[in-house]
Amino acid sequence: MIRKLIVIVILIVFLVAAGAFAVSAVSPVLPGSSLFGVQSALEQLAAKRGKPEQVLSNQLGLVETRTTQLQLLRGTMTETGAIEALGKAVDRASLAYAQLETQSMSDYKDAFLTSMTRARATLRRNGVTLAERWLYEKLSRLSALFKDGIPTSDAIKALIALPPQEVTPTASQNPTTEPVGYQHASFDLSGGHANLTCENCHGKDNQTLTPGCATCHADRRPAEDHFSTECERCHTPAGWSQAAFDHASVPNLVCADCHADRAPEGHYPLACQTCHTPGSWAGAKFNHAAELAVNCQGCHASTAPANHWALQCSTCHIAGDQWSQVSFNHSAVDASNCASCHSSAAPTSHYAGQCSACHNPAGWNQVSFNHAAAGATDCVGCHAGNAPSNHYDMQCSTCHNTSGWLPADFKHEFNINHNGANGVCSTCHPAGPPETDCRACHDSKEGGEDDDD
Repeated sequence: MIRKLIVIVILIVFLVAAGAFAVSAVSPVLPGSSLFGVQSALEQLAAKRGKPEQVLSNQLGLVETRTTQLQLLRGTMTETGAIEALGKAVDRASLAYAQLETQSMSDYKDAFLTSMTRARATLRRNGVTLAERWLYEKLSRLSALFKDGIPTSDAIKALIALPPQEVTPTASQNPTTEPVGYQHASFDLSGGHANLTCENCHGKDNQTLTPGCATCHADRRPAEDHFSTECERCHTPAGWSQAAFDHASVPNLVCADCHADRAPEGHYPLACQTCHTPGSWAGAKFNHAAELAVNCQGCHASTAPANHWALQCSTCHIAGDQWSQVSFNHSAVDASNCASCHSSAAPTSHYAGQCSACHNPAGWNQVSFNHAAAGATDCVGCHAGNAPSNHYDMQCSTCHNTSGWLPADFKHEFNINHNGANGVCSTCHPAGPPETDCRACHDSKEGGEDDDD
């Protein structure tokens, strides 16, 4: 009875744990709910599993979740709870980023700043609560830490450790012509724009500007072959280097218009998207079916090693897989003359006929000699060395069959008890080899009586 209770308890614990991790994965409970604290604790249990890079990815995922939840809860009674939850998610993701090695910090910089920028975009600089105003300020300072490259872990930790505080506007942050918390209608003063004065953009005469990056940054555009559309298609206020082009936003885009000079010598001449994705040049995979690529050697002739089979690659290799995954289709190419390819594979003193008389395309070790197909009637021609000493020296087939040496069955032409031999071979065959001439034993003058008794 006790054993059953233990099993039931273990099963209940397992089901509760599985359900809890499932809940933490989808985050169905919103901030402000009585169950949100439990869900948040389970999320952290799941998020902290794995290597530092995985932990950061998990925490950034929670920042994205909290950002979306704040957008949903704007104007509701639980808005404040959503802001506090976002603040905690930002702190945890920032500390996870600070735990990375220098190279990993560089690798994950763009993903980190993109997530932080999106979080700040949901906040208001002049929010009603101190928590919102401070979180906005903290995210602005966090972005500024990256202005001169990757910040130190200590710098990030020191910023996160600061308690919430009111920010006293300075002349550089909010000049007298800009009310505290003023929001531009054209774009938000965040990222690289956060610490600008009015004069930086509008001049001393407070001139009206046409909204758009090029109004101020036309001189930052590199060479003439730079993409000619709006800066914000690729860049964000966080910095010029954090560029991410949305290819889908530009209709009828032709890769070669921008990337023709990126192809190495002898590169495939058709559209980039046949192999590459907008995310990265690396990880290319050619879609043979989409391009109707049936002439393998048109591209891969130089890939074959010396003395390689000269016909189409697809006879052995599969498009899209590695070269090492090989399966030769003998029937597809009517490969009936085995020795033309495999003559060097035979060991010394091997049967000189076609490989297919014994082997099949599945492998050399699966051997079964087809005597009939090979027209093999002279057994001794191959098996003379298999006979033991003093063995009957005529054809093997007199006693044996092609299924195996055993069992053997010698077929006499007449009764082996002939003339009282009683099965003793030497009675009739004293010299060894059998004689079939009766006169070797019987005088021709003897009667023709049948004495097989």
